[in-house]
Amino acid sequence: MIRHKFLILFFALTGFLPIFAQKTYHFPLTITYDMYLNFNKRQQMDARLSCSGEAACYTYRYIRDYSHADEPNPEIDTWTLAVSDTTQHVLWCDKALNECSELNPLAGRTVRLAEPVPVIRWTMEKDTREIEGFRCQKATCRFRGRNYTAWFTTDIPCNWGPWKLHGLPGAILEAYDDTNEVSFYATGVKRGETTVERADESAYRCLTMKEYHEQVAEKLSENMKRLASRMGEGFKVNVSKAKIKSIELEYDE
Repeated sequence: MIRHKFLILFFALTGFLPIFAQKTYHFPLTITYDMYLNFNKRQQMDARLSCSGEAACYTYRYIRDYSHADEPNPEIDTWTLAVSDTTQHVLWCDKALNECSELNPLAGRTVRLAEPVPVIRWTMEKDTREIEGFRCQKATCRFRGRNYTAWFTTDIPCNWGPWKLHGLPGAILEAYDDTNEVSFYATGVKRGETTVERADESAYRCLTMKEYHEQVAEKLSENMKRLASRMGEGFKVNVSKAKIKSIELEYDE
């Protein structure tokens, strides 16, 4: 009997981002984080937030895996493939420009993703705890398809946090979603000037989040079809449209 396999490819990008002309920024606060993405396999990222009152730069890069994706099982009809994302991600948010932007690889080239600084509607909670020596308060929100719990401290007068999480009356030192797929844990706080170089992004094609995810899904589907055509005899593979698993499950149009 010919077995039908449906291959679902979880989103992961690898690549090298070229650097052109750069601009120097000086930030008075830096917070380091352990960042974890748990999409089929748990990956640890080394992350750093450098920020001022008006702007922030958040960088993260893959360090290690804590588990491995399951090997294909001939008794099941769905294969899940996961690969490590080794790209150095750099996310810039600027209130004065009302813009968040990030350079990402796409099909062998680099594109720029840009959007307005997102508005996050937080619910303040009464719970408190201590993190890294700071008294923190709990807040919750729903953002980009996930339900987040965040712990922030007013002892650090900065309303930025890891990734795109921001908007609380103090720095976010810990955050995680209710599925345990995305989490951030502060490992250190440094006060004092930090110099960060920003690449000139004007040369890159600019895409919205929707356009980017659609093009990534299309490219991954094409790659899976090529892979399916090379399967051994006795297999017939139906490739569905690639499903992207990333931090953002939803995004603004």
